[in-house]
Amino acid sequence: MSQTPRQATRSFVARKPWAGDFRSSRAPAMIYSDLRAQILSLKRLPGEPVLESRIASAYGVSRTPAREAILKLAGEGLIEIFPQSGTFVARIPLAALPEAMVIRKSLEETSARFAAQRASRSQIFAIGAILQRQREAELVGDRDGSIPPTRRSTPLLPTRADIPASGS
Repeated sequence: MSQTPRQATRSFVARKPWAGDFRSSRAPAMIYSDLRAQILSLKRLPGEPVLESRIASAYGVSRTPAREAILKLAGEGLIEIFPQSGTFVARIPLAALPEAMVIRKSLEETSARFAAQRASRSQIFAIGAILQRQREAELVGDRDGSIPPTRRSTPLLPTRADIPASGS
């Protein structure tokens, strides 16, 4: 006896590693995480339309989990929603760039200073290797390879525990 489309879908989903309550609980989180990574890595460019229906279709879910993820990203300012017009990857506000650059420069200088003061020879060698990989990736235009993706790959970055509290 042949299965109905709904039964076939359920049996297909049941064989997947994310089986079970994927549609109800894990889908929004997965969609959110993937979209956020795409936006931050500029795989989705500022001003690019974000189509709820396409996202839902790509994940094999209804529009509700996609909408939940989009709303969470909008709350973070990564997506802009314009009623009656559409949903788009947020544009980078040019007025905020100078301030952001000053803040980032200050944080990076302070972090580098603390790391240099506390680094062992092996850590200094590891930092040199990371910098060399970044230079090589930049030469070939590999944007993803020029920036280490996680702290796991750059354990030399300072943590809160590495930096003394102010006033110490």
